[in-house]
Amino acid sequence: MTLRFGPHQRLRNRAGFDSVYANRRSRRVGPLLVFARQTSLETSPRLGLSLPKRVGNAVIRNRIRRCLREAFRLQQQEWPDGVDVVVNVRSHQPMLMTEYAKLLHEARQALLGRRS
Repeated sequence: MTLRFGPHQRLRNRAGFDSVYANRRSRRVGPLLVFARQTSLETSPRLGLSLPKRVGNAVIRNRIRRCLREAFRLQQQEWPDGVDVVVNVRSHQPMLMTEYAKLLHEARQALLGRRS
């Protein structure tokens, strides 16, 4: 399996985000609030990111987005197929991609059980 992260793996519209929020399955890890929802679709895991302006200016928010997308891309094989994930980011100092990867891994274990 390739480790690509294409447009079909992103949640882009409000309805997609709202359906994940409606599931009410979340976990707070560090500055991240991670929501997950199992769908009936047999697609690869999809990611949605929400960063308010209070996180920082556009440069900082985009750096955090890039790091989170990369961390998710490298872990996408660990998430089961058909899972939609939304990450709400709280205000914090930007971290390295590896630190975001650890937080996503911890959230995945808490939300979906102890897989790897």
